[in-house]
Amino acid sequence: MGSGQRDSEDGFRGLDAVIKIAQSLGRLSGNNDLMPQSTDRPSGATTMRVTSADDARPLPRDSEALPKVLVVGQGPPTTGGIPTYVTELMADPWLRSRVHMDYLNTHPRGVKRPGKLTLANLLDALTHAWTVFGRATRADIVHLNLAATPGLPMLRALLLCAAAKAAGAGVILHAHSNQLEWCLPSLRFRFLIELGSPFYDRLIAVSQVATAQLGEFRPAVVRKTLHLKNGVDHTMFRSPPKDADPPILSFAGTISERKGLIDLRDALLLVARDYPGNALPVRVLIAGDGRQEGPGAFERMTRAYAEVGLDEVEFLGSLERKEVIDLLARTDIFCFPSYLEGAPLSVLEAMASGTAVISTKVADIPSMLDHGRAGILIEPGDVAALAGSIKRLLDDPHERARMGNAARRRIEDEYSQAVMIGSLYHLYLEIVEERGNRQSAVAD
Repeated sequence: MGSGQRDSEDGFRGLDAVIKIAQSLGRLSGNNDLMPQSTDRPSGATTMRVTSADDARPLPRDSEALPKVLVVGQGPPTTGGIPTYVTELMADPWLRSRVHMDYLNTHPRGVKRPGKLTLANLLDALTHAWTVFGRATRADIVHLNLAATPGLPMLRALLLCAAAKAAGAGVILHAHSNQLEWCLPSLRFRFLIELGSPFYDRLIAVSQVATAQLGEFRPAVVRKTLHLKNGVDHTMFRSPPKDADPPILSFAGTISERKGLIDLRDALLLVARDYPGNALPVRVLIAGDGRQEGPGAFERMTRAYAEVGLDEVEFLGSLERKEVIDLLARTDIFCFPSYLEGAPLSVLEAMASGTAVISTKVADIPSMLDHGRAGILIEPGDVAALAGSIKRLLDDPHERARMGNAARRRIEDEYSQAVMIGSLYHLYLEIVEERGNRQSAVAD
């Protein structure tokens, strides 16, 4: 039996279990029709965009008419891209004045487990599905913010979608995964997304690259696929003069090999050779934890730096939100040599802080950095180019300042949180309208 056939059979078994659970939940709620009706949306994947939050529809006079949205995803004390996105979404005053917001934190104790098939993970998935079902009965829309990657994470995502659909809610599957571009060619992943399409009304990809890949799927997926840019509230981030002595080079994110931290280590060794006593003329601060990578990930990385004599590199661990903002405000150079990304918030936040960014050419990062005009782009794994870029910026503070200013303007012009929130609000209204039309058609 070929690997593709095994993938399909594994996917069939997993999806069959999801369908059976969804049908049981549907019978409990009296909603047995889990197959959403077709809509008049365009056949191709689209990009959600309004020019500003003020372009969205006016606030309804009757507060009872406001859409009711249940947002689901990781939240504090868990750290990372999804918790940051969800926290900012729930705190946005403009959106909260127009939507009744409810929130389900899937990791309230801050415990992250890699997506392995374990009894604990299965129990978590079933518990979350039951909770989503119960709370979705009081919502118009369930907005699921998940890292939908092959295997258990994707099956869990579809299970939560099915639970929300069984409760009668509209469903948004917001795929934040930094591995989405890599996963989409997988037969198993494609199979699950296509056969699971009845359980979601919209599939949001945060990168243009992933959106283009999804555009090659079956029409049932393509017509539900949207590209929605990540955005940041640039007013939260300070852009003071960068006057630390020595300059500060930082990284913020998951502490793991896939983030390119071994490449950063080796690049720092190359940089040090060009200075007296092989001493780095820069303070290096690395923020983040490795909990989602599994036991020992953080310790493995700190050892990797210590073993080559880079004891001066400071591993700060997980930081509070205010501490991250302060770190980026003081940072002169932000290095992000990752191998797998989507549209990383950490890069956008560094740009909003007026920091010069060096990053790899993966997923949407070239577009974010205006194809090299608002930051330096290198190939993944190119240690020499990374070292050369660091040295170039260390030796030229005026270039650092110019690049940081260009990055800040890029955020203000293209990656504003207000624009992202306005686009999302339009999507909520669109799904509520479609849901009302379906209910009217059933009543007739």
